[in-house]
Amino acid sequence: APLRAWIKLAWNAQVFPITKQRGMPTLLEMVHWYAQCDFARQGSWSQSTGPVGRVFLSLERIGWKWLGPFEFEDQCGRTWHLGRFSPTAMDHWLRAAVQQQHECKAAEAYSAPCDRIYTEHLTMFRKATGKRKLSAW
Repeated sequence: APLRAWIKLAWNAQVFPITKQRGMPTLLEMVHWYAQCDFARQGSWSQSTGPVGRVFLSLERIGWKWLGPFEFEDQCGRTWHLGRFSPTAMDHWLRAAVQQQHECKAAEAYSAPCDRIYTEHLTMFRKATGKRKLSAW
């Protein structure tokens, strides 16, 4: 939720800069918030200092890096600039990153000889073995 909110705020501030709505930050304000955040202190959710820290932790959880206030780098090294992609497009790519994280954790849990176990493979395995539920965690 914090990551989606940041993306939507950045998009709205860039697309509608003249029609500033009450309570909506400007890009400059968001840059200021980013600059004030002490990312070294964002070790856990309970230690995070505000919404910017939680955005950082959200990105870290899915294997992404925060390059700047409006730029992310995904687990494959691709750079995502928030002004180039709508919140809906970013949401699609974030969901894919979360899915990939789950598949990687499943591979670890089942000692798979690969980096990822695709969800379709787990479903086929579950049906073949008759197990109703598989737990990787």
